[in-house]
Amino acid sequence: MGCDIILFMKMHELGGERNYKEIIDLMESMLKIFPNNSGLMSCLGTTLALTGDETRRAIQLCEHALKECTSYKGRGTIYATLCFLYQQSGNTEKAEELARSLPHARESRELLLPNFLKQPDKDAYLRENLPGILSTICMLIDGSGEGTDDVEQLRSIMFGTYGMLIDPMDATKKIAEFFSECN
Repeated sequence: MGCDIILFMKMHELGGERNYKEIIDLMESMLKIFPNNSGLMSCLGTTLALTGDETRRAIQLCEHALKECTSYKGRGTIYATLCFLYQQSGNTEKAEELARSLPHARESRELLLPNFLKQPDKDAYLRENLPGILSTICMLIDGSGEGTDDVEQLRSIMFGTYGMLIDPMDATKKIAEFFSECN
């Protein structure tokens, strides 16, 4: 277990530096030792997708990882990655079909966990997570999540981060404006 954590930390360090070649080399060498490790396969597939190289192989790795993965969180990451890989490979219908099969946002950790936390932990958790959620919603409204930003969305999935955060008050205004345009 300790080795997994060290490997994960190294992958995050290299990813922060956008040193994808080193991540690919590291994952390739680790897969020789642990050929059925779904986390390694998924990480390698996502990293290949981030480089824009070998999309077909990235899809194969992630689809195989999905068969091996028993972790709910791991499977969610693989599903999200596959949606972008299918899109990247020109298979928009498959990306949409897979995305439609995923749980609703209301079934996510960010929206469920606050129901079970006591104060002040509940407020702290919401303050930590709402800016990312609101920023992501604004990105969808602006259309900035389409096309060329697929790589940034994959980075977000792989490294568990949100893109550029918008001030929550500005995000709220943008969301309100979006809904006022619908009326």
